Amino acid sequence: MLAFCTESSVNAVSRLYHFAGAEAIFNSSVLQRCFRDAHGSAMHHVASNVAYDTYGQELLARQDPAE
Repeated sequence: MLAFCTESSVNAVSRLYHFAGAEAIFNSSVLQRCFRDAHGSAMHHVASNVAYDTYGQELLARQDPAE
C-alpha cells in the first residue's frame, strides 16, 4: 500500500511541476523542492515494489496449508 501511495503522490507532484512552467525549476520554488523530495522518497526501499514483493511473500507464507 505504501508503494502505491508513494507512486500516486509522485505522479501528482510531477503533474503540478509540469504545469507550473519554467519557474518551478529554480531553487527558490517550493514546488521544485516538493518534486525532488517526492522523487527521492520514491527511490527509498520501503516505498519500492520490493516492499510489495516481500510483504506478499510473507502473506502467502502465512496462508500455506502445508505448515
